[in-house]
Amino acid sequence: MTKIQKSGEQYRITIPIEIMDLTRWTKGDELIFVPYITEPDRALSPDTPILLKRIEKAKKDKRQRETNIVSINKNSERRGEK
Repeated sequence: MTKIQKSGEQYRITIPIEIMDLTRWTKGDELIFVPYITEPDRALSPDTPILLKRIEKAKKDKRQRETNIVSINKNSERRGEK
């Protein structure tokens, strides 16, 4: 069963492990809530279905950034730039 809890101005939703396994979501994933509108002329209501979509984040670890900087510096040296 999914539960909604409130703490101050934040809400926390508990998602059943079966859904986590099926969707391959992990702890720490960020989700976006999207209303599933079937009739565009009707207003949103408590009965409107909601879709959950994981937000993909672009991550670069420190080693990747350092590698990119080294590559840029080496290319600059080859062209005679400093």
